[in-house]
Amino acid sequence: MNTYPFMSDASARRAAPPERVALPRSSSARGRSSCLFFRLLSAVKGTPYNTMFEGPVFRPGAWISAEEFPEPAVLLECAGPVGSGRRRPTLWVLWRYILASCEWVEIARAQSLNWEWKLVLREPAWMALHPGVGPVDPDWRGAQLEQELVQIIDAKLLDEVKAVRLSVLSSLYDDLAGRIANF
Repeated sequence: MNTYPFMSDASARRAAPPERVALPRSSSARGRSSCLFFRLLSAVKGTPYNTMFEGPVFRPGAWISAEEFPEPAVLLECAGPVGSGRRRPTLWVLWRYILASCEWVEIARAQSLNWEWKLVLREPAWMALHPGVGPVDPDWRGAQLEQELVQIIDAKLLDEVKAVRLSVLSSLYDDLAGRIANF
């Protein structure tokens, strides 16, 4: 039965959100490489290495139930090696699912022999996960975070004796200097 009386049955079927969504199959290396995968992104961290992109991993062409599907849905695809030869770069593709048209749209792509692709795709992935936020001003955001951290420190030290406050602040000073030097 059509629950939308102003639409035809076909229009109502198109308007209903899908129960399951298929991940794209974009790699030309289908079946030939065991390194093909998708990561449905839940977060993009500022940290380097493998911890930068977080989320569950799926095989190409897998189906995801509507309950598991986040909004916005952003996928990071490892599409496998590109080109010929022994040492070939790996292609990485960033996708966003458009619910209105029920289709995957490519956001960005990068290929590299090593980890450099992460530096290329980090910002587009973060922007896709946070639509409408826009670029962050590091000075403004830094000042905002610094103010919040100082308030937390002040609240924690409020009831401590002066010797303890000095000891904690001195240790924090040394620890922060070390973090800055190793950043």
